[in-house]
Amino acid sequence: MKSEREVFALVNFIEITRECRRQLVEDVLSGNPELFRFLYEDKNESVRALYKKRYELKWLEAHWSKCKKLFDDTEIPVATRREILKIFLRWYQKFLEAWGYKSTDSFFSTRKSNRSAY
Repeated sequence: MKSEREVFALVNFIEITRECRRQLVEDVLSGNPELFRFLYEDKNESVRALYKKRYELKWLEAHWSKCKKLFDDTEIPVATRREILKIFLRWYQKFLEAWGYKSTDSFFSTRKSNRSAY
């Protein structure tokens, strides 16, 4: 049986992935320029690949940002927060690996160094 912390983490992780997926669909339907640049705009394949990677990284980072916001907006004791964060991070790492990233370390190292990963 899952602990209350695991259930909290699971429910919120699923909701975060739904929100981000919803945003992706909205970007497609609204013609978001960042998304359409790599799909249609530039004829140069290497430039399109860069636009694609940029959009993909921003979309993947949005998942972590929403996770961080959840902790910022919720009053959770520090010990509980650490345990739940470890659960989130484990699932998030698997999520990134499914997208072809080897580890969260390599993902976070692509971010600007002046921004915290949490």
